[in-house]
Amino acid sequence: MISQEEAIEILKKYNSPDDVSDWNHFMMSEAVMRGLARHFGEDENYWGMLGLVHDVDWGLVKENVIEHGVRTPAVSYTHLTLPTKRIV
Repeated sequence: MISQEEAIEILKKYNSPDDVSDWNHFMMSEAVMRGLARHFGEDENYWGMLGLVHDVDWGLVKENVIEHGVRTPAVSYTHLTLPTKRIV
């Protein structure tokens, strides 16, 4: 499992550290997912990291949003070491 610090470094590779609204979104998504995990009795770190990196491709596709989410798997599988369980 990657740490929050590692996830942030990966996000920085694909997203501008100067785009405050994007970074607020990344961090708030992590917080929301941690809260949901706590509510459902799940692993807060795992859910939190998924929330943090769920838009990892945003900096690559924000000018062509039709690709949003399409490029995420390529970036994620290259850089992230998250267990391959599924949140439903």
